[in-house]
Amino acid sequence: MEKDYLNSVVHTLMIMDFIGSSGEQWYSLADIQKGTGLSKSTVFRNLQVLSKHDYLEKNPKTSLYRIGTKIVDLASSRINLLEIKTESLPVLLVLQGRTNANVTLYVLSGTDVLSVSVIRSNNIIIQDESYAYQRSPAYCSSPGKCLLSGLSGNELSNLFKNYEFKKYTDNTTSSFEELKKELGTIREQGYAVNYGEKESYTRSVAVPVYGYNGNVIAAIGLGMTKDFFSEERLHNQYLPELKVASETISRKMGFSS
Repeated sequence: MEKDYLNSVVHTLMIMDFIGSSGEQWYSLADIQKGTGLSKSTVFRNLQVLSKHDYLEKNPKTSLYRIGTKIVDLASSRINLLEIKTESLPVLLVLQGRTNANVTLYVLSGTDVLSVSVIRSNNIIIQDESYAYQRSPAYCSSPGKCLLSGLSGNELSNLFKNYEFKKYTDNTTSSFEELKKELGTIREQGYAVNYGEKESYTRSVAVPVYGYNGNVIAAIGLGMTKDFFSEERLHNQYLPELKVASETISRKMGFSS
């Protein structure tokens, strides 16, 4: 059973490698069979699945295949991620120097928030991807809530359908209804604050970053222990500095308010 599954994965990759090597060119089933060396039935089954899920595009008139929109979207996401990492780094370094807090750039990955650039409070840029690319639940983090605030009601409902909200601390958001209410407030005020929802001894504040089309594409978070956090610092230092950083990176990504 496992061997059959692995073979199927390998066959799928062989087909995608063959079709993807030519960019916009269209291929027939016979072309793909010849190019991959797979049997006709194997190629046919894989083409049906790949085209159904938009990894391949099938021309209904000619029955020819080429790379689909899903692959284009995935490639674009990767390019955008690399671009925002490059464009944001100088801004994040300045932000860290002005706040002396841990500075992190986040993106949304399903119901998780994913850290893609990390600068520690001792001004060390985290290069180790096993550390930088860490996931945590979006519903109980300030950057996660900033990112979720950019989604529509239907997108949120689909994302959190049958989702189990774990109670980490007394301050953890514990239901979808509570989360929706909080996201409404975050949309209005333009920032999110976390008072120890995942770990009781930590505090964080985050703001969204916008792309050229006005969508939320990332979030910048400042993290610290509760001993270094105060409402005065929040409003007089952290938020003003975060908003400047967000506006700067958003402009670099093509956003015009």
